[in-house]
Amino acid sequence: MATQQHDKANLDATSGRCEDIQELLFDFVSHELEASRADLVRRHLSRCPACKREAAELLETVTALRAATEATAPTHVSADRRERMAWTVMHPVRDWLREHHLLISLVLAAILVAIAWVIVDRVAPMKQDPLPEGIEVEIVLDPPARP
Repeated sequence: MATQQHDKANLDATSGRCEDIQELLFDFVSHELEASRADLVRRHLSRCPACKREAAELLETVTALRAATEATAPTHVSADRRERMAWTVMHPVRDWLREHHLLISLVLAAILVAIAWVIVDRVAPMKQDPLPEGIEVEIVLDPPARP
């Protein structure tokens, strides 16, 4: 069964169908595809205008991203500030959490107080004596023996 799946995967990857080629396009434009598969993609792109367009768009995007990562901050910006700007770009959620840690702490404290209040509110009535005064209850732990 596993061999059939492996053979099917190899057949799909070498068949040159658009879906299979599109899965390889990012590695192809990043020059990370092995030679035999790169040749397969090249042959497919030479005869499929839709995939060729998609490859061109992907290549343009990858090139723009590489150019953006090579950009540097102006020289008048301190090294600490440049590092902070890079951190903000790379980790926007963590940066937001760092910037708003006081607000987050207050909200979490309010939630914990609310939870504690609900727990105390529900437990306190359980500790009260549920029977009015004057009524006696006898609890027998050992049941009488049967004849």
